[in-house]
Amino acid sequence: LTGRPPFEAHDREKVLELVKTRTPEKPSMMNPFVPDDLDRICLKCLKKAPDNRYGSADELMTELESFLRKHTTEVPPETPPGYYIREELGHSKLALVYLVRSQHSAEQFTLKVIHAHAAVQANPLMKAAKGLVGLKHENIAQIYEVGVMPDRRPYLIREWVDGASLTQKLKEGPISARTAAGLVKALAEGVDGAHQRNILHRHLTPATVLLSKGRVPKIIDFGLADQPELEDSNTGDSLFYAARYMSPEQARVEAPDRRTDVYALGAILYALLTGQAPV
Repeated sequence: LTGRPPFEAHDREKVLELVKTRTPEKPSMMNPFVPDDLDRICLKCLKKAPDNRYGSADELMTELESFLRKHTTEVPPETPPGYYIREELGHSKLALVYLVRSQHSAEQFTLKVIHAHAAVQANPLMKAAKGLVGLKHENIAQIYEVGVMPDRRPYLIREWVDGASLTQKLKEGPISARTAAGLVKALAEGVDGAHQRNILHRHLTPATVLLSKGRVPKIIDFGLADQPELEDSNTGDSLFYAARYMSPEQARVEAPDRRTDVYALGAILYALLTGQAPV
C-alpha cells in the first residue's frame, strides 16, 4: 500500500525501538487512495499488544474477504485535463507519481500530485517548479505544467525520463574518472542553468538524478530540501540518505546559496569515484 515497511531507520537498534514504541502512520497518509476500512485492517494487524490484533490468520482473511466484496473495483485517480494515467510509478509522504499520456498525442510525461496534507510543506518544490517552466536544458527534466487539481492538490507535469536514478548506477560500484567527470560536468551545467533563474536545488543527491536511456543525466526535484522530512520513495531517497550529501551550512541550518549546490556536486563526484558518499 505504501511502498515501504511500517518502520524505517538507518540501524537495526533504532528499527527495533520503533517497533516497540511507535504507532505506524495510516497507509492513507502516504497513499490517499487507501480506503478507511483497509487502513483499519492494516493497523489492527500492527497493534503493539497481541490481544488487540486479529486472533488468527483466518480472522484476518475474513476481514479481507469482506473488504474485497465491498470494494469490487479500483477508484481511478483524478488527472489534470488532457492526460490519462498509464501506471503508478511510486508514492511517498509527499506525493503520488504517475506515468501519464497526452490525450492529444502519443507523448508520455511524469505527473507528480502532492498529497493534500503535504501541500503547504511542498510549497518550495512547487515554487521551484514554476520557476523552471519553459526552461529547456538537456540536464534538467523539463517542467511543462504546474497547477492545482479540482480537489486543491498541487501537481506538476514534467518530462518522462525512461531510466533509473544515479543511485542505481552507484550500486554497480565506482566508475572511471573520465566518466565520472563527464557526468558531473553535465550536472553542473544543469545546476548552472537553474541558478541563472535564481533557483537553487538544495537537495542534489544521486536519487534526484535520472539517467535516460541515452545515459544523459537529468536533474529532478528542485527545492525539495526545504522539507527534508518529505522524502520521496519513488526516487529511493530519505532524510538519512540525503544527509550524506548535505553541505555543512545545511547541517548547521544556515541559509543555502549557490555554493550549497556546488558542495552536493562534489559529494556526487566523490561517490561516483569511490562507490560511496563522503560520509
